[in-house]
Amino acid sequence: MNIRDFTRIFDRDVIFSNEITSHEISIIFPKELYDFTKIICEQSYESRGIMIAIKNQNFYHVQYIKNIGIGTATSTHVSQEKLDEVNNFLQKLDSNAVVIDWHTHTRETGETWFETFSGGDYKSLVNIVNKKPSRVHVLFTPTHILTWGISKPRFQILKQGNPRFYELFTYWQDLYNQDLVSRLETSNF
Repeated sequence: MNIRDFTRIFDRDVIFSNEITSHEISIIFPKELYDFTKIICEQSYESRGIMIAIKNQNFYHVQYIKNIGIGTATSTHVSQEKLDEVNNFLQKLDSNAVVIDWHTHTRETGETWFETFSGGDYKSLVNIVNKKPSRVHVLFTPTHILTWGISKPRFQILKQGNPRFYELFTYWQDLYNQDLVSRLETSNF
């Protein structure tokens, strides 16, 4: 298996579209979050997180994004406590909700990595896909957005945005926070 066969690269300058133009597996990303992805790629450290999407036929409609870890310009670390927090939350999602992992390469990472996953990235992605073949991953860089998965998903942003975006984002944020608070209240400190 050539891991690079599962990668797609999208130039940030041409990623917006007027309509969903494909019947391929596609990640539909909210226009409202696009600037966030540019800002995190301008930091001196890499970030890692999750997106929650609702799967509808061939489309993953992203409704929520959460940063769960930061690191250096060459690696990102997430504490076991944060991973446990996220995993506990994810177990409670409804069956149409899908998790999409993401991370960044920043200006500090170096331009060499703006259009490719690193060797360490590929190693992690192979481990993920061996456990869950349907999993997809997104890499945000200052100049490109890359997707990875056996389905080789497209990445699309609708120019007009989603009028319900803030309502949906707030729903997931509130649900995440309520879950975290309830677990803190029931734990024995």
